Amino acid sequence: MNQLQPAGVAHNRGIVVRKTVLVIERNEINRVGLAVVLRREGYRVLAAAGAQEALDHVRSCAVGLILLDVAQPDRDAQTFLRYCDNDPTLAAIPIVLTTNDRAGCLWAKTKGAAGFLRKPFDQVELLTEVRRHLG
Repeated sequence: MNQLQPAGVAHNRGIVVRKTVLVIERNEINRVGLAVVLRREGYRVLAAAGAQEALDHVRSCAVGLILLDVAQPDRDAQTFLRYCDNDPTLAAIPIVLTTNDRAGCLWAKTKGAAGFLRKPFDQVELLTEVRRHLG
């Protein structure tokens, strides 16, 4: 498992709460880059190269948001979304799809994703989308 964990925390009514983002990205450079940006903003980041590794993470850690690369080596995004929808624990986690495909935004909306980010990632758009879900 590839875990990238910052010490960043957010305060919620006096209680310290970790805001955890699970980054599922097949490209290691993108995966590490996303983790660096998110950690710098105080988020805890778990990283996975594929869907199965990601499922292992969500079964063992509380995750507030999933960033899911549409093209996965071991399971396509549609299958992953369907799996999450059928699991009551996972269904509550917002999933933002990421892709370099222009049609991806429309596809993401039709598949029930909570949001969409185009590659290459724009840092402002990334952080805006993450904050929309996690604050």
